[in-house]
Amino acid sequence: MIIARRRGNDEYAVALSRLADIEHNGTLPTPYRLYSLCAIYRPDMVDVMKWYSVDLTMLPADAASVELGNTHPLQFSQLGAGAVPLPLGLDLKRTTHLSRFVQKWGTLPALLLADLDVPHLQYAFVGTEDWSMDPVLPPGSLVLIDERQHKAEQRAGWASEYERPVYFFEHRDGFCCAWCVMDGERTVLLRRPSPGLPPLIFDKPGEVEMIGQVRGMAMRLDRGLKHRSRL
Repeated sequence: MIIARRRGNDEYAVALSRLADIEHNGTLPTPYRLYSLCAIYRPDMVDVMKWYSVDLTMLPADAASVELGNTHPLQFSQLGAGAVPLPLGLDLKRTTHLSRFVQKWGTLPALLLADLDVPHLQYAFVGTEDWSMDPVLPPGSLVLIDERQHKAEQRAGWASEYERPVYFFEHRDGFCCAWCVMDGERTVLLRRPSPGLPPLIFDKPGEVEMIGQVRGMAMRLDRGLKHRSRL
């Protein structure tokens, strides 16, 4: 009852009769009671969830299997990277067959992109229907955002579109990756011209926020094939 009182919710209470049902009759505990039992007996709740065939480390891979059309940010905890140790013998400087080190693809790419240093980094997913920066950032890509960079670099003469910095923005209609040009107080977001998308122009401060600069990317190579097959 102590936890229930602390939380102000009777659902956290675990009666002896309910505990007996859980232990002997296969009754499934509610999330509240599972929390209380973990607080009382001190097991890792992630491990306890596995007893009920709920493996939280599979969440990133399962999330990746559900295609979302819109570009959106990812919480680092969703990637499961904090719970996955870097495999012994993996040299990040060399091209490596990761399947020989990691059984569950989807938990490690964030670590590789982040170069194992994550305090100032965020992650975003380019929507599976977002072709605005393809092929620089293909749909379905996982991108690494450096949140320290809040000012667009202004200069001309980029050797290629791949060299020009790409930034991640939040605006009134959602999120996007784009090149950026500042014109006084006006912010102009440039997408690749091939999809026929006009620039996004924001005239007032506060209409758009730069989350940071795109520093890395993990992508699938079959997105373009799937797209062309539907045309």
